[in-house]
Amino acid sequence: MKPWHLRLLAFLVFAVSFALPAVHVQTGQPRAPGGLDTSRLPGYFCAFIANYAAPSALIKSKGSGVTAESVQVMAGGCVNLLVLAILFLSIWKRLVWTRLVLVAATLPCFVVTWMFFAKEHLQALIGHYLWVAGVLLFLLPEVMNLVRRPAKLTEISTEAQSAR
Repeated sequence: MKPWHLRLLAFLVFAVSFALPAVHVQTGQPRAPGGLDTSRLPGYFCAFIANYAAPSALIKSKGSGVTAESVQVMAGGCVNLLVLAILFLSIWKRLVWTRLVLVAATLPCFVVTWMFFAKEHLQALIGHYLWVAGVLLFLLPEVMNLVRRPAKLTEISTEAQSAR
């Protein structure tokens, strides 16, 4: 499978994940008959909280309201921004090491997000799992290039030595 095919598939999975329920919040209140289920937050709402609401609340508090929870929420938002940056930088093949650094920065953000889920007793739903799968599929071509690159470097150095 070509890298751009994999990136297209990953982008589709990533995009669909925002429309699906991503997190189940235990409200403790029964749902009214025929009412909306407010305990299931869709992915786009989680992204809004992580990318806009949490950082703007921190800015308004002028740093006095910095809590571990707010930093953990923003880590999930960083994943979205890092994926967009990797997507943009994938246009230029020469920036492979920059993309790999961004890949390395993306993975700990997942762990921090899961720590927040555990601490707040949130349950991940299908949208969250597809979000993670989409990001990992998106990062796969970068990792595969890293795996293939040492083999190419060895092959080139062997050819250079045999030419001498």
